[in-house]
Amino acid sequence: MITTINNWKLFELNSNIKFENEYINFHNQQHDYILRAYVNNNLVAFAEYCEFRDKYYISMIKAVVPGYGYGKQVMLELARMYGYENIERRDLTPDGVKLRQKVDQELGFDYQKYKESQNKHIDIETIKQIKYPVLKQFLSDIVLFDYEEGWKKNIDALKEFENTTEFQNLNIDINDITEIADWIKNSATNNNDPETDVPEYIMKELNKLL
Repeated sequence: MITTINNWKLFELNSNIKFENEYINFHNQQHDYILRAYVNNNLVAFAEYCEFRDKYYISMIKAVVPGYGYGKQVMLELARMYGYENIERRDLTPDGVKLRQKVDQELGFDYQKYKESQNKHIDIETIKQIKYPVLKQFLSDIVLFDYEEGWKKNIDALKEFENTTEFQNLNIDINDITEIADWIKNSATNNNDPETDVPEYIMKELNKLL
């Protein structure tokens, strides 16, 4: 039997495995749980995890009986319960990375592709549509390299452009333009959470350039 969840196929687990999910505690806006797996009433694996703002964070998955893939079965059960994409993978141990890779493969889940699809930041193609060549090149160089290199490569052209009526009518500061690069996907200067919405003031400045 195959169960389909969010377009990923989860194969029905061994019928001998039974799961018990226990609610433990609530603190700092998070809910703590333990998911236990049993075979013939014997504990074979468990996961300690919490829910915070509709995301699930695993602090530990342990196979009490190793070598039978019970840890992976616990992860698959969590995926069935909450949706695999909702189980965060920050601060994974080396063993945790290997486990997630195995489950990714079994579920046909491309993590990098999924994260990119969730990225709310500005696409680099938007920068290519800026109608002012000097500013387009300036921003593109910051995105590709960093602030220092962007200024170095474009400083003379920027100074010349600043003296034009076209630039003065923009009512924008060159230094403000550099902040746009901080919200471009895969930019060298983007250290923001990819799931964070682009601030309104950034969009207003960008719209002046398009």
